[in-house]
Parts: sequence; C-alpha cells; structure tokens
Amino acid sequence: MNSVDFEQKLSQDGYSASQRELSAIGINEAHSHAWDVRALVTAGDITLTVDGVATKYQAGDVFTMKAGCMHREQVGAAGVTAIAGRRDIAAAA
Repeated sequence: MNSVDFEQKLSQDGYSASQRELSAIGINEAHSHAWDVRALVTAGDITLTVDGVATKYQAGDVFTMKAGCMHREQVGAAGVTAIAGRRDIAAAA
C-alpha cells in the first residue's frame, strides 16, 4: 500500500495521521496509549513486543494496536520513519 492510499484509509476510518521518526537503537520501555494506533513503516524498522512476543516491522509493513495495549518499542540501527494514525477511542465507539 502506498502512503497516499494509507493516509486516505486512515482518514476514512477516523484516524488522524502524522509523520513519525524515532532515533536509531532507541528503546521505549513498556507503555500503552489512550488511543488506537495504525501505522505504516516507510523506512527503517521497529520491533514491538506485546504479551512477550516480539514482532519486527520494516518498510512497507503495517501494524495496529488498540488503546491500552501494553507494548515495548525497539528501533533498529537505521531508525524508523512511519505514517502513524491515531484514533481517539471515543471516536471508534
């Protein structure tokens, strides 16, 4: 999926979109968000660990997380750039 189509789909589904960049080898310890997330990795990679299972996402991959999902983020050596969609949980109901 290209970035234009991805952003259009985000908008249709009630998400606001933003460009996100995280530094190389960065780690965000276990945390959650008060909003739903849908993101398209456009460069680099990020590994998300949810319920003890680590999954690596690279350019072209899409990942989703429901509000409240505890996760850990580990950014690869090249950093990561993504189009991140954020949807308020009240809007999703």
